[in-house]
Amino acid sequence: VRRGSHVTSHARPGAFEVLRREPGLEHNAFDGCRTAYAVLPDVRVGDRIVYEYSVAGANPVLAGHMSREWRLRLPLPVASLRYEITADRPLFLAKHGSADAVDHRRDGDLYVYETQLEGVPALEVEDDVPVEENVIPAIQISDVHDWGGVAAWARALFESGGPSSREVQALAAGLAANTSRPADRARAALRWVQDNVRYVSLSFGESSHRPALPEVTLRRRFGDCKDKSTLLVALLRELGVEADLALVHSSRGAALMSKLPTYGAFDHVVVSVLVDQRRYWVDAARSYQRGELRDVSAGDLGFALLLRADTRGLTAVDRYRDPRPEIEARITYSAERMGSPVALRAEVSYVGNRAELVRGLRASLSPTELTDTLAAPLRRAHDDLELVGDPEVT
Repeated sequence: VRRGSHVTSHARPGAFEVLRREPGLEHNAFDGCRTAYAVLPDVRVGDRIVYEYSVAGANPVLAGHMSREWRLRLPLPVASLRYEITADRPLFLAKHGSADAVDHRRDGDLYVYETQLEGVPALEVEDDVPVEENVIPAIQISDVHDWGGVAAWARALFESGGPSSREVQALAAGLAANTSRPADRARAALRWVQDNVRYVSLSFGESSHRPALPEVTLRRRFGDCKDKSTLLVALLRELGVEADLALVHSSRGAALMSKLPTYGAFDHVVVSVLVDQRRYWVDAARSYQRGELRDVSAGDLGFALLLRADTRGLTAVDRYRDPRPEIEARITYSAERMGSPVALRAEVSYVGNRAELVRGLRASLSPTELTDTLAAPLRRAHDDLELVGDPEVT
């Protein structure tokens, strides 16, 4: 703590306590994160708190690859902002927004990249800026120069290389017995994985990127997006359906084309299915989807990295858009005579994502909670609304 010219150090043994808490606990995601904290006594207005830390080592699943993004503007004003990387090999850099160039030099056998800014004002970004617009000044750094290298790294993690286990083969045989059409087989396999393997992410150590074997996920009946997708691909291939894993970003996929190739560009795994010369993108981690293959879209993902041996770049993700509105309501008011109570009947149809949401509510809420949820919009419009029966949901 700096107070004028006086400096008080609180970096003493025992100053920090460690809490084990999972930031993603409410979403069934566990990654072993811990929080180290220290209580600083006598901190006053005008004091400056200075902290430094080092991270030693890296997840071995990254195979020595690295990527960083230096944000040159932060939500708060910063007096001095400095970044530096020393590497044993040359790195690739890309500037985004109004970022300045990075200083770089050789230091013997090492490569040094650094930038320093003084008096950095707080970042202010307008609402609803498209994700593909790189308005935040930043420097992206990577040690790979093309997406093919990223795909090769990921394939080594996801592809077991061996034949499917007996458990996977038996499940595929059971699904195949019901239909011979590839589209129906693909839809049946997707629905089985979505409905029977619940979402739980255990991303400890190498499991942050390496999926469980398909037979392990099948046996324990839980997994995250990469586990469920790997199982689905194994089933589809056993069913004679061409399928590949694909890395995507769940919210910033449209911006990937302007980014440097890096293993850190993705946060989600989906499956590409090729049926009758048409490619479909499906998400094994979703729940309560129904309909044909074209109806069970993985969402607006922008671009994907197919984990194929011939992959050299990103693939655009086309999405079928249902022309029907997601919500369509027909509300009828009727009264026997003037002054008598008015009967209200509401018929609401849900399509696509909205239908998926309502199916989830129906599965997770009690009948009373479901009634209250569905009736809430009507109650907001009518203070004296009295329900005369529970809603029928089909």
